[in-house]
Amino acid sequence: MPKLPKLESWLQHQQSDLLNTLIRGAGAALSVQIFSAGTIYVSQILLARWLGVTEYGIYDYAIALSLSLAFLAGLGLPTAVLRFIPKYQFEQDWQ
Repeated sequence: MPKLPKLESWLQHQQSDLLNTLIRGAGAALSVQIFSAGTIYVSQILLARWLGVTEYGIYDYAIALSLSLAFLAGLGLPTAVLRFIPKYQFEQDWQ
């Protein structure tokens, strides 16, 4: 099979464009995560200094409890949605 130089160069160009897009997107996501982590860290320090030991302990306990309950509340829901909604749409069984 003869080689097609135009096709090969086009494919290499497309791959490099895709790689550049992927790198830019990953860099943007990483910088947003780093900024978010820094903001959370600074806000926790400011809250701890502003509230004091006892009040910050109560605040931190409430946050930990609400995160634990939110995790338990969503347990299995994304999997169930992905499994049952298409089934119900196909069967049109809405009862």
